[in-house]
Amino acid sequence: MGSGFKTFASAEVLTAANVNNYLMEQAVMSFADATARDAALTSPEEGMVAYLQDTDSLVVYSGSEWTPPKNTAWGVDDTVSADVGFHRISPSAATASISVTLRSDRQYLISCTITTGASDLVGSNGNTRFQLTCSYNSVEVARPRYWVADTTNQYSDVTLCPSFIVTGTGSAADITFTVADTLNRGYDQDILGSLTQNYSYVLITDIGPA
Repeated sequence: MGSGFKTFASAEVLTAANVNNYLMEQAVMSFADATARDAALTSPEEGMVAYLQDTDSLVVYSGSEWTPPKNTAWGVDDTVSADVGFHRISPSAATASISVTLRSDRQYLISCTITTGASDLVGSNGNTRFQLTCSYNSVEVARPRYWVADTTNQYSDVTLCPSFIVTGTGSAADITFTVADTLNRGYDQDILGSLTQNYSYVLITDIGPA
């Protein structure tokens, strides 16, 4: 395995172990892609570094897996779906959730485009204020703003784009979006998705170590 640093003495015999431990296993090795890397390094050692030409990315072997360097942002996380289309949620059940597994030692920027609708047909002729609440792992993380149901058709339709930062739990947890009126009276509400040709998206980006 990699042995750190060594100052070689003049006329010292350069053994195979020296070449392997001080040079090869501590070099930045370049491969066409991850498949070529894994074919060449069938028993990688912790701390090995490789460059992947197809993605122009640098990865480090942690002892169990190849990952980008721990102290840098990793970008869009490839362990979750980057774009999630919510289907229409039935009236009076205005909660939509997606389950994600985010690393416990990482922070993530959640960027959303949420199309919501809210009706107070059982309310007081419009003017009911509705709020979108965003939660992660059952903890509220954002309330972007409220809007008012239209007084004519008693229905409001609005697209919100909240963004918030969370720290991963290391296990499956829900990102949840809830539409409720500000007095929590539970009027008919929807979160709109592909069935109504309105789309809601969630982009999850690793922004660095927690």
